[in-house]
Amino acid sequence: MESSAARPDPPRRQLVLYAAGWFLFALFLLGGSVAWGALDWAAALGTGAATGTLQIDRCETRSGSRGTPKRVCLGVFRSETGELDEHADVPSQSQAGNSIPVTRTLLGEYVQRDGSTAAGAAFRTLVFATVGAGGGVAGGRCIRRCFK
Repeated sequence: MESSAARPDPPRRQLVLYAAGWFLFALFLLGGSVAWGALDWAAALGTGAATGTLQIDRCETRSGSRGTPKRVCLGVFRSETGELDEHADVPSQSQAGNSIPVTRTLLGEYVQRDGSTAAGAAFRTLVFATVGAGGGVAGGRCIRRCFK
């Protein structure tokens, strides 16, 4: 039986490209999640492109992420500056006929201004930031272990 030969060292260029790829992946996850979460969090706290109220006309159930039902209320958005949007929709547990405070984000989505929405946005931001940082740590450990 022949003894297995030691694995040759990978070229330095390959190591640098692999490390750079993991770094960019982790940076994208971390930065993207924090930026997206910050937008939702700010909107739930009342700072965004436009704040105002949504006069709810009707509520319906739509298919949400992973096929789970999501309750969405539709109605007319009136901003504090007098701007109108007759086709606004926001995830909410409110009833038709109610008027709820909402904020329109820079992306054109409507977010209900309340504590539970803000807490949910903060939690999502924390989870995705942790996943992004974990991806960077896992990539760094693999680079050290895989390229010995």
